[in-house]
Amino acid sequence: MKKFFSFVAAALVSAAMFAAPASVPTVAQVEAQYDATSNVVLVVYFDEQVCNDVVFMGNYCNWSMAEPTTPYTEVTTGEALEGFNGWYVFVAPAVPEVEKWENNELVGTEFVALQAKPVQLKKDGSFSWDYQTGDVDSWEHHAGSEISISAGYDGESNLEYPAAGVYIYESKYFKNHNSPCVEATYHDYNITLYAPDCGGFKPAIIGDFNGWAAGAEMVEDVDDEGNLIYTYSFNDSEGHAFKFRQAGIDDWANQIRLYNEETSEWYDNGNISLGAEEDLVINYSAGTYTLCGSEEAVETVKAEAAATKVVRNGQLVIIKGNATYNVLGAELK
Repeated sequence: MKKFFSFVAAALVSAAMFAAPASVPTVAQVEAQYDATSNVVLVVYFDEQVCNDVVFMGNYCNWSMAEPTTPYTEVTTGEALEGFNGWYVFVAPAVPEVEKWENNELVGTEFVALQAKPVQLKKDGSFSWDYQTGDVDSWEHHAGSEISISAGYDGESNLEYPAAGVYIYESKYFKNHNSPCVEATYHDYNITLYAPDCGGFKPAIIGDFNGWAAGAEMVEDVDDEGNLIYTYSFNDSEGHAFKFRQAGIDDWANQIRLYNEETSEWYDNGNISLGAEEDLVINYSAGTYTLCGSEEAVETVKAEAAATKVVRNGQLVIIKGNATYNVLGAELK
């Protein structure tokens, strides 16, 4: 078992807004203080306002702030880099041991590449994905090794570290330019979902409002014209997001998917972002679930989708290319 390194949080500068860094640390200066022989040592300068601890959230700690269990270690909190104002250090194993799953069953453990990203805690000290570091363009490489950066669903970037070493970067802003230093605006949201009758199971709604935990089962109903709908109401803040998956199964394989006519493929739908609009109507009449009862059912729904090419409630049922579009003001990606 590799030795895992973590650090007690240093006091971060309260409500500090940094301009461009006055000086950039060198790899040698970082290696003099931290072990980069078997660990990823990420050194980050935050241009955006920092008013609380910033943690390193990733697969080495099971993407969780909870008390670690084997084979995971505790989450790493940013430590101020001595002699460099505004720079913070995060350390995690370069090749962490994580759980290995096959067909929804735990079959053991395996060593994989480190996937992790800095996330600033909320004003009350709790965790929220709202305040993870921003999209691909928000990162500037200064020195050391380079991160593998790919775009996420909803204004964030996915980071992977190919090997042990020092990575020195500047982070321009947090996800969607959110800041925990600013009070969020809350609404009572009402969600109405039109979904395909495929497989005979109910959809669940999952998102920031319930911590992306097990999906909340939606209420089955009919609209004024007798069409089957599913509804759900909750209170949450602007900038949060949600999506749908099968009720009763805590598995991301069971998401609503959309059909791409251009590639003749199905793809997972992205997160739906919450804004000022409180009543959201989302229509997936020509979509399907990953588990749809049978291959024949999937082909039937796909054929209907390709034939109709309808637009309902502002949503393109058939999408040419994996582009951004809107549903009554709710942006989907």
